[in-house]
Order: sequence, then C-alpha cells, then structure tokens
Amino acid sequence: MNRRKPQGELNPGQCKALQHAWVQALNNGYPLNAFITIRPPNLAPDEHVEFVNKFWNRLANWSRRRTTFYCILVREAAPNGKDFGIGEHFHALVHVPPRHFNSLKIAVATWRPEPGEAFVRRADHRIRQTPQGKIRSSLGYLTKQRSPQAWYLTNYTRKPGGKVLGKRYRISANLRANSEVHNPHATSCPTRLFVA
Repeated sequence: MNRRKPQGELNPGQCKALQHAWVQALNNGYPLNAFITIRPPNLAPDEHVEFVNKFWNRLANWSRRRTTFYCILVREAAPNGKDFGIGEHFHALVHVPPRHFNSLKIAVATWRPEPGEAFVRRADHRIRQTPQGKIRSSLGYLTKQRSPQAWYLTNYTRKPGGKVLGKRYRISANLRANSEVHNPHATSCPTRLFVA
C-alpha cells in the first residue's frame, strides 16, 4: 500500500538535487524561465496532494506539446508544529519557449480559475547578492524552506516552514541526478555556494 508521510523542510540532499536540476536545465539549453505560484484555497492535506499531482501532469502535458518538459516544483507550508498542510501552496520553475509564455499564463489561469490563486511570471538564472552576503535567485526563493542544516551549507536565505503530506518537491525525469535516482534520501550537499 502506498502511504503518504508528512515531510518537513528541505534537507541538504534535496537542496543539492534541486540545485543540480536548476543548473542542468540551463546547461542543456532549456533555462527554467517561468516561475509559477499556486495558492489553492483551504484544501485538506489529501486533497492538496491530489491537486499537486494533477497540476504536475497538466503542466507536463502542456510543456511536451511545445517543447521538452524541464521543471522543478517545491511545496511550502506555514510553520505548523505537529499538524501539517497549514497555508500550503507551491512554486514551480519550468522551461517555456519565450513565444509561449503568454499561452502558459492563460493555461495556468484556466487550471485554477479562482482569482488571486495562480501567478505566472518570468524567471531567470541570475544570482544576486545582498549587502549582508545572502544569495538571491529564483532557485533560492523556491528552496527557502530549507532545514537549518541545509541553510548552514549555503548563503541562501532561510524561512522556517511546516510539514506537508507526501512529496515535498518534484524534479522532471530529465533533470534528476543519477545520485538522486539511486538514493533519494542522500544527505550530502555541496560546500557553501558563493557568487563569483
């Protein structure tokens, strides 16, 4: 039986896998250039899992009709102690051919027609640094709910997060590192990431 378990903040291995996917997409010539945020209204944890699954499949099908599906997705929730799924929403970075960007905005709006729930904006792979030495990037925003251990190993900003039911993040198959495919619970992480 497939049982879903609550997942906490992103650990170092998960952050490493997401960073690898972000860099690999750019290296393959498919930059993750669209940033999607979905804030569904008050769904039960099981319903949210199903909603994310359905969204992922719709986005994959939409992308494959226009290009190759290159995407990473991370679910977030408010700090919630022993509970999970409070204030849950998710972000996705996906490759979209520039001429299809407006088409993606329309498609996402039709998948979630309620106003104020779906946001699509352009993204890039730039890495900026604050005067305090913190890194700012679309990947950093996507992975901000990282564990203290993952935060310690990078200069990204951390925002405490709560638990979600089921998978915390997703990476399209063509971006998964061999190490993640063979060991999804790997805890190794690169040394501190600095802006060159």
